Amino acid sequence: MQSLEAKLIVRRLTSCVFFGLRIAGILFSGSLFAQTPDVRFRIWVTETDSGFIQKTSSPTYFGLHPNATYCIDTLLTGFTDHWFENDSQKVNELLQYPPCSPSVEIRAYNTKPGCFEMSSVGRPVNIHQFHDTTEIDTFKIKWCVSDSFTFHPQIFRWPSVLRYYCDSMTMTDPTGLANVNMRKDSSWTYYPDQDPIGIPGVNITMWGPKVPPTPPAQVV
Repeated sequence: MQSLEAKLIVRRLTSCVFFGLRIAGILFSGSLFAQTPDVRFRIWVTETDSGFIQKTSSPTYFGLHPNATYCIDTLLTGFTDHWFENDSQKVNELLQYPPCSPSVEIRAYNTKPGCFEMSSVGRPVNIHQFHDTTEIDTFKIKWCVSDSFTFHPQIFRWPSVLRYYCDSMTMTDPTGLANVNMRKDSSWTYYPDQDPIGIPGVNITMWGPKVPPTPPAQVV
């Protein structure tokens, strides 16, 4: 039979082991939680027709949200960006399908196969699902057909602070007219008369999304 002293030693050792395992579990779960950042933001793009009477489109938005899909999303909330005074912290892509107007307009299009698009003219907002900070996302931006027939230079603009939102972001097209580092530059001018095929839009590719800063006011 074990002595009372031996039993106490065994009991203390057992308690220490369980305590150590419990602390290790807490630290491990905490590290897993810390490795899953909450990234939800939108980036805007506008188009300006530089003709005699300059016209600028409403902003088109693309971005990321943990609860988003690659199709039609509703009730996405908690966006941290605040670009303009009337920005809402909610996105409902189902309700935002205005047709192309006679004025200057650009739209976002889905780039994933198998997604049912409710309109052939795209949408003002396209939010992808955020997985982790190593992902790569591609967004397709097109201008309305009525804008493609003008020979005025078209100026595209976006925020100048994208370095805080991702590791890299580029704007490209099949002809190489748009080969823009969007973190370095905040505008690109499209010259329709220099376009050999008449591109309908551009692709925006984002690498390595970051946890964005929380702006105290709108940041353009």
